[in-house]
Formats: sequence, structure tokens, C-alpha cells
Amino acid sequence: MQGLGELMFRRLLTCVLLISISAISAINTPKARAETPAASPPLAMKVTNEEGYRIEEGFLRVKINSRLNLLQGIIVKKADTAGKLPIMLVSHGTLSSAKERQELTPRGANDSDVRLLRAYAQRGWLAVYILRRGYGQSDGPIPIPVTKCDGTPPTIQEFFDADADDLQATLASIGQREDADMSHIVTLGVSGSGLAVVALGTRNILGLKVIVNISGGLRTTSCSNVQNYQRLVDAARHYGTKSRVPNLWYYAETDDYAPGPTVAEMRSAFLEGGGYAKLTHYGTITDSVTGKEVDGHQLWSKRRLQIMIDIDNYMRSIGLPTWDVNEAKRLAEKIKVSANSLEGYLAAPGYKALAQSTTNNAGLGYFYGAASLEIAREGAITACKKYNPGHTCKIVDPPEDEPAPSASTAPSKPESQDTTTTSLESRSNEEGLLDQGK
Repeated sequence: MQGLGELMFRRLLTCVLLISISAISAINTPKARAETPAASPPLAMKVTNEEGYRIEEGFLRVKINSRLNLLQGIIVKKADTAGKLPIMLVSHGTLSSAKERQELTPRGANDSDVRLLRAYAQRGWLAVYILRRGYGQSDGPIPIPVTKCDGTPPTIQEFFDADADDLQATLASIGQREDADMSHIVTLGVSGSGLAVVALGTRNILGLKVIVNISGGLRTTSCSNVQNYQRLVDAARHYGTKSRVPNLWYYAETDDYAPGPTVAEMRSAFLEGGGYAKLTHYGTITDSVTGKEVDGHQLWSKRRLQIMIDIDNYMRSIGLPTWDVNEAKRLAEKIKVSANSLEGYLAAPGYKALAQSTTNNAGLGYFYGAASLEIAREGAITACKKYNPGHTCKIVDPPEDEPAPSASTAPSKPESQDTTTTSLESRSNEEGLLDQGK
């Protein structure tokens, strides 16, 4: 019996050793089929060099809620830059028309979006413009086409959160680039994307320094004015409880989608939650060509320069890149004027030119946001003569010997123009009024 017991013990010990060895082998064996597949490499983008700027156009491969999507976009930087650059992410508004959504392009009407990106690339940024899901050639459909009025799902907050998903995924993709500095990020949203970038600011994204919200809001025609108002205030309060990123808000009192009293309550609710939002609230917005009052929701197209100057000043105060104030001093010394008088001109986006009276140094006129340098020069002379009647004017910047773009790369006529006291500003392709009346 003792011999039989000893034999059984030896067999049992052998079995245990074999099982242990198998377990160790299994642990050390790579489980290739069970691992989550690595993300596919980014798609190749078309690269062009346009007047000193490197422009990449194509698609970003992003993952949103564990699903791969292709988002159409454009990336711009100065061609002669090296190393990592801070990221400026710009997003479009909301369009209720399926046809308009399909026709949207990253370049914008007559390349207006490209000129805005070039302005920030000139300031030292890696400028990115992305079309969210359901727009242009980006994968669709839009995640939340309609929101309800009574606070039940899908809510307006879910609408903005879904768009913020696209922006967060875009940043994750851009962050894989060798030239992207993910420790310094600014996001700028206009109209529908204004509150999308506010929503993005609640996600504790390392490196996100500033949120720029321009006319952010949403209106559904099937909802009452009170319901539309309450939804925006409730969303702002929710975001304020989670946001720890400084916000810059720009609105007009006469905005049909976020009227003055609504914006005031939105900001109060955001601050009560613990968020930080610096509000610049414009009054009545008029078209300086016709002199007629327009919907304040057109703020970005009518007051773009003033907003960009304010953003520049904030960037400068916290040490983020913007145009160098020494540029104003150098140009001022050259044409013998006050450097302060050149701030608007130097901050202006797009093709621009500065003209000066030949008999009065202080007699200036400039034109910006043009579709070509040639158009900007013509506009600057016209502006200078308008504000200095009877004077002869000449171009003082950029130098006359700098060639204008060829006809093959610039439109032959200007976009519709909007004037200010010293400049003529082109209207951008405002990305739509926010109407979900379905």
C-alpha cells in the first residue's frame, strides 16, 4: 500500500509540474490575435508651398468613441519653421442644410479660411482647420442632428459634447506629428463650434491653454425663446463646473441666437460653476458698407480684426506667440508715424497693404482680407484717398517691388467687402445660422 501511495504521489507531482510549465509558457507567449490592433498610419496629405507657407490638405484618421473616422482638414505653417510649434485649432459653425454641409470645404469660400490660418501661422502657430463629422468630405452622419426642447435626450449639451469629441480626436491625431507642441494649444470656435470648444475645455486636456468662443450658441425653431434661453444657460453652468481652462468669449448684444441677456446669464452660470470666462460684449453690429444694422450673429465676419487684436493682446500677456510688437516699431520708424497707429494693420489677416499720403505722414489707409495682394494694394490706395481727400497716396507696405500672386493662384476679383474707419475688411464665409427646426 505504501508503494502504491508513493507511485500515485509521484504521478500527481509530475502532473502538477507539467501544468505549471504550460501555464508559464502561455504567459510568455505573445497573444497577437487577442491584442487591440494598432491604429493605422495617418493618410498621406497633399502638400503645397504657397508664398512661404506649407499647406497640407487631406484627411486625418481619428478614433471617436472607439470607431475610426476620417475627418477632412487643412494644416498650415510657415515653410521655413523648424521644431515643434504650438497648435491653433479652428472649427466651423453649424449648418442645418444638408446641401450646405456637403459643400463646406476646409479652404473656405475663395480661400478665406486659408488666409486666416496663414495669419496664425505667421504668428508662429501650427494652424489646423478641421471639418467635423457630417461636413464636407468628413465621415458622417453628424452625430446629433436634432435636439429636444424639454431637456430630455438628445440635449443641447450632448450636441456640443459630440462636436467636442471630434475636436479632441483631432488633437490626438495632430499630437502624433513631430512638429506639434502639445503643451501649448489654443482652440477657436465660431457660432455652433463656439460652445463645442467650451465643452472641450472641460476635458482636462494637458496643454490646452485658451478657449476662444465667438458667438457660441444654438437655436431650435421648434423650441420657444424661453426654452432656447434656458438650454444655453444650463449648458454653460454645467461646463463651468468642469472647466479650468481660461475662456475668451465674444458676443454681440443683438445676436438672434444668443441675445445680450442670455449671454449675460450664460456667463454668470459659467462663473458660478467655477469656470473663467472673459466676456467682450459688442453692441449693435452694422454693415459699414450699407450702414444698416445686421444680426449680431455675424460678429466674426464684421468685427474679425477687433477680435483678433484682443486675442493677440491676451496671448501676449500669457507668453503665447503672436505678432512681434517690434514689427510696428520698425515700420513706424520707416514711414515716420506712431507705432500705435499700425496695430490694426499688422494684426489684420489675409492679403493686406498699407498706403500713405505723400504730403501727410499721418494720412494712412489700409486694406486687408483681400483675395490677392494686388487687390489689397488697390484697396489701400482707395482707402487712403477716402480718408485723405485730395491727397496723392502711395503703397508703403508691403514694398512695391514685392510681386503680386499670379492670376492662376488668386481670384481676379475681390470678395464682398466690409469697411471700418481705416480699413476695408472682407467678409468671411460665415459658417451658417444655427437652425434645427426639423
